Amino acid sequence: MPCRVALVDDEPDFAAELGAYLEANGCTVCLHGSGGSFLDALPTERPELVILDHRLRGETGIGVLRRLRETSDLPCIMLTGAANEVDRILSLELGADDHVAKGASPRELLARISAVLRRTGPRSAADGFWRLDEGRRDVLRPGGQGIGLTAAEYRVLAALVAREGEAVERETICQEALGRPWHAEDRSVDVLVAKLRRKLDGQDCIRSLRGRGYLFNGFEAG
Repeated sequence: MPCRVALVDDEPDFAAELGAYLEANGCTVCLHGSGGSFLDALPTERPELVILDHRLRGETGIGVLRRLRETSDLPCIMLTGAANEVDRILSLELGADDHVAKGASPRELLARISAVLRRTGPRSAADGFWRLDEGRRDVLRPGGQGIGLTAAEYRVLAALVAREGEAVERETICQEALGRPWHAEDRSVDVLVAKLRRKLDGQDCIRSLRGRGYLFNGFEAG
């Protein structure tokens, strides 16, 4: 998986170890100890993805992400340590593509990088794939036509896509997509998923997990 990665973390030992692992697995890694250093180097380094620590000395990862999104849609994975739920939701709203716990294994992070690049990488109609378009907040067919998602439908699908291949509980979807807690009698998430399935005609990409929630298993060709 050749990929140019910018790693923004102010813990030198952690960054060096993670950077070495990623490079051993085909990535080219540029280390930055601050958000300012990363943003200044962005035009010349031209990374394909940034891994950004939520907690940086003297600044926050959210602040760096906000500045990044003023000029760039570069895919971003946030490293979460002590970040609270509000910080995590805010970073998603600002355009983070995924979150990974800082204590997660490097192998898991590598898998998340692959998943994010599959979702956000440029595709042409010749690729034959449906894709989630964050700019238009819609799903595009292989020919580039949107399917016409509502805002709530898009947020539900985005929450699932961000965790491709993982079980996502209804509580999580409800909180992230609808901004409120979920309770056992709440069917709103199920209703929105049913509407998504109808609009994603021919795409069997959302799997129900009985008693738990849903799993997004990727768009198919055609």
